[in-house]
Amino acid sequence: FYNLGFAYKHLKQWAMAVPAYREAIRLDPRMADAYLNLGNVYSAMKNYAQAASHFRKALDLKPALERARRGLDKAEAELTAAKAKTSPFGRLVDAEKVSESTAAPAATRDLTEDERAADRRSLSQLLERLDAQLDDLVETMEDHLGPAVQTLNKMLTQPLSPHGVSITKAEALDQFIEARAQYTPRLVQFRNSLRELRDHEAQYQ
Repeated sequence: FYNLGFAYKHLKQWAMAVPAYREAIRLDPRMADAYLNLGNVYSAMKNYAQAASHFRKALDLKPALERARRGLDKAEAELTAAKAKTSPFGRLVDAEKVSESTAAPAATRDLTEDERAADRRSLSQLLERLDAQLDDLVETMEDHLGPAVQTLNKMLTQPLSPHGVSITKAEALDQFIEARAQYTPRLVQFRNSLRELRDHEAQYQ
């Protein structure tokens, strides 16, 4: 499983590398290199919170693992930078760094007309992106993931595909894995866009 994760990682098939490395870790919880490589995969996926968590585990097991130290430093820097950014809707999100005397005005000030217009444009673009991503997600499920699941289920009862072509269980599983690899990144994009929408909503509360 470690070697499978390594292969997927070098093919940049991040969504496939994650479960392979996780299985390697389940089988050998003290495999520091698996934590390190999983951290690198999460960094490539820009999931820096998970990346930092796995780099720390690698360092707990092998404190001298310099690559894990560098990966952790990078992941923490990315998290700090993301936290310090202003939201795409023109509001302050790193509020804890503002002093008590200025925090409330900075967080609750009224927007100018230009800022309101920019906010409406950003929200409209986000909703359009969500709509397109949802269509893409549903289409992928209908065209790829659904048929792959049906074929895999069919293999439990008979060795023939719906088209009468002989297919092995391994081939059916490969079809499912390939379909899932197309589906998973789209789901991640959709979830990220939903998170942006929730962040926008939270700014009004």
